[in-house]
Amino acid sequence: MLFRLVPVELEAPGREGLGAGVVAFGLLVRRLSEPDPVQTGAALFVIAADLSWVIGTAVVLLAFPDLLSGIGMWVFSIIGLFVLDFALLQALGLRNSR
Repeated sequence: MLFRLVPVELEAPGREGLGAGVVAFGLLVRRLSEPDPVQTGAALFVIAADLSWVIGTAVVLLAFPDLLSGIGMWVFSIIGLFVLDFALLQALGLRNSR
């Protein structure tokens, strides 16, 4: 179980909205990555969005530790690390493309 049994304001439609937002962001990233060369502004937007996700992950883990179970904290942490890796690799790719 990822979440502890505590009252959470994020009802099912909120979770579905979050999931839809992640899918929409993925489709946007794919579309922005199609032109060759990739536009600098688009790449910076994606990097900033990824870093925002990482900051949001840290806020959830530090400010709301009772929201997640131990496994949930591990899962959130691992996802945050993957997204941080994406942001760093995107920044390196942007720097090397100039």
